[in-house]
Amino acid sequence: MYTILKLATVLALVVTGQVMAQSLIDYTLELGGDNFRADYKSGLWPVYDPGSTDNGQQYNMGDIINWAVRVEVSGIHATDPTGGLGDGLPVAGGANLVFSLKVTDEFAGEVLLSAGSATEQGWYSSIMDGTERTGFGVDPIQNAAFPTVFDVGTNGAQGGTLYHPYASGGPHMEVYSYPSADGRRASGLQGSASPVITDGSLRGMGAGYLEFLPYPYGEETGGVGLAADVTDVCDALVGSPVFEGQINTAGMAPGVYTLELIEEEGNNVLWGEYYACTYGYNDTFAVAANQVSGDTITFEILPECTVDADCDDADLCTIDACVSGVCENTAVVCPEGQFCDPSTGNCVECLANEDCPTGEVCDTSTGFCVECLVDADCPEGEVCDLETNLCVPEEPCTEPLVTGAVSRKTQGATPYDIDVLAGARECRANGVTTLVVTFNQDVAAVGSPVVSLTSGSASNVDISGSVVTITMSGGVLHSTLGVSFPGLADAVTGLCPVNGTVNALVKLGDATNDGNVNIFDLVVVRDNSGQAVTGSNFRSDVTADGSINIFDMVLIRDNSGL
Repeated sequence: MYTILKLATVLALVVTGQVMAQSLIDYTLELGGDNFRADYKSGLWPVYDPGSTDNGQQYNMGDIINWAVRVEVSGIHATDPTGGLGDGLPVAGGANLVFSLKVTDEFAGEVLLSAGSATEQGWYSSIMDGTERTGFGVDPIQNAAFPTVFDVGTNGAQGGTLYHPYASGGPHMEVYSYPSADGRRASGLQGSASPVITDGSLRGMGAGYLEFLPYPYGEETGGVGLAADVTDVCDALVGSPVFEGQINTAGMAPGVYTLELIEEEGNNVLWGEYYACTYGYNDTFAVAANQVSGDTITFEILPECTVDADCDDADLCTIDACVSGVCENTAVVCPEGQFCDPSTGNCVECLANEDCPTGEVCDTSTGFCVECLVDADCPEGEVCDLETNLCVPEEPCTEPLVTGAVSRKTQGATPYDIDVLAGARECRANGVTTLVVTFNQDVAAVGSPVVSLTSGSASNVDISGSVVTITMSGGVLHSTLGVSFPGLADAVTGLCPVNGTVNALVKLGDATNDGNVNIFDLVVVRDNSGQAVTGSNFRSDVTADGSINIFDMVLIRDNSGL
């Protein structure tokens, strides 16, 4: 009969001073080692690099965590009643090692991990994963592994795991089981098959001796788990992990987790150091350990994000959000018949003409298909309506004709017009400064310059339907001002240009509009002097200041005879 003690029980015995020197199998977990997968898969035997036994190791979401298990065997075996097999003798190492693993988190309890892979969440082995290994074929182990750590007889270059024989550097625990897809064990050997991963735990990892005949009588070596300072016992095979595997954390939420090693029934030790290590046994060589101690180790998975900006995947066609520390990049959903433009993130119908149905073109400024953008997109006899982007029947255009032209000045608060198209002369100060031209149809600017002057310059051209208002300055006085319209055409098609010209006569001081500046103009101004400016006498206000007075006579006098 043997007793399995939890770790807390063992510690309690030590604290109270009641240390029982009984046989003990003590398991210790570590994280972060390296099995050098690439070298192993290429056919080499890389020595496993141990990790750390520290709690609180941190990992990012989706990281691969390498776990490993160390074993230490110690103590003087005791039997009840006394005098049983191995009673009072130092143990010669582990004879059978069996445990399971599970993961729990601080809030939700046990985490149900299934069989995983390098790309999927769960338990798996990165070296013994059921895939081809150069020179060795396919290894059936899938979810946990036996790392290369031993060098028995300096033969470790040939293997050196728990199940390898003396000639390959191992102790030859040839009955071994492991959590694989079909629960296989070493072919043809004794022992029961291991269960598949159950209820999220990694179940049934283990190894043990089928027989024990130490070299040179057999292939076995004792001392598995013995500390280096043990004397007169088997060779000390301790210090490095003898089991290892991986946990893919993909999809595991941020938080603190605990990896727990649970000791299973069947943990045995080799009894009697002298007999075990020198001669071996022909029959019973293993006894149940008095004590078996499991272990726990904590680790933390850090949040992937804290704000939405942490989740930016540089793809404008996804909605990036941080949800409970996990990034979610959701594709933009567009209405039927549309797709997301990767350059803008907007839903569009097209990015090029090839995206549109036959007979339509892509308006790249909006991302939608239209019938036309230019006249060339339309059939013969039709033109493109730029407001609707539809092809419409082509209509013959007619040339816009000038039907009115006046020189406008504001005198006082009232604008007064001189009909230059009818031949009336502009007699007021500075000549023509505002010319208002009316056409027989709406016009539009189709080129530059819109207007051209024979003297002076235009500072502004305002088009409102059929009326064009030109603001100008610097025209030559006492001459004819010619105004043409090279940049104007009909507003409907823009194809018929304005060919007409407005010629405005300018005669400064010609109040009588007779083509001369003389005494008769002075008489008209004298007769209207002091009167309010009206539509019938505004020509007498040649200074265009809103008053008829001596200053108008002075201007006429100065321009008399010109």
